[in-house]
Amino acid sequence: MSDEAPAAAKASTWTGIQRKVILGLLTILPLAVVWFVLSFLVDFLSWLGRPLVDAVFRHSGLTRPEDGSWLNDETVLTAIAVIVALWIIYIVGAVASNVIGARLIKWLGSLLDRIPLVRQVYGAVQKLVQSLSHKPDGVQRVVLLPFPTPEMRAIGFVTKTFTDAASGQELAAVYMPTAVNPTCGYLEIIPIDKCVETDLTADQAMNMILSGGATAPDEVRFSRPI
Repeated sequence: MSDEAPAAAKASTWTGIQRKVILGLLTILPLAVVWFVLSFLVDFLSWLGRPLVDAVFRHSGLTRPEDGSWLNDETVLTAIAVIVALWIIYIVGAVASNVIGARLIKWLGSLLDRIPLVRQVYGAVQKLVQSLSHKPDGVQRVVLLPFPTPEMRAIGFVTKTFTDAASGQELAAVYMPTAVNPTCGYLEIIPIDKCVETDLTADQAMNMILSGGATAPDEVRFSRPI
């Protein structure tokens, strides 16, 4: 009896430690995902704006390592680069919104289309962006696919619809991102009649993927209507 009491106390203590570790992990995980996304965005914006910032500062003489100026601080330069990148993105959007800017971007696209390798990459990304910004014909944007088994469903984004050359069956190209990293995923070619159309918007579906399903609406269509 004397041996059972310490063993039970030890087991209880170990169970309490496990619960606290799991609770701490579940508390930190959302913050870690937010930090990962923000770090990615900051790194991308810094990569976009840093060359211009470095060139301006270098030619203007504002930054000299021997001066010890606060402008030499790497964090300050990154922050300035992010601001410059956001300003560049805004200017590009403003230019693209008018007729002359649209023609200029179209001309630039046709120029890039003549460069080997760049043509394939630029064309593929451009078509992906265009497909995600326009609703495909004959099917909703967000669908559920029977994956990885017929009894289960995975969220997918229809990028294009086309026809089977042999049977004439209507098919859909569906990008199926993985949770919680939507930059990775699968490209599925599937008959349209196998897709379960949903009422989810692209934003709602992306939020579900990023949250691992925690932000799912109260009702989701799981099967095709009979």
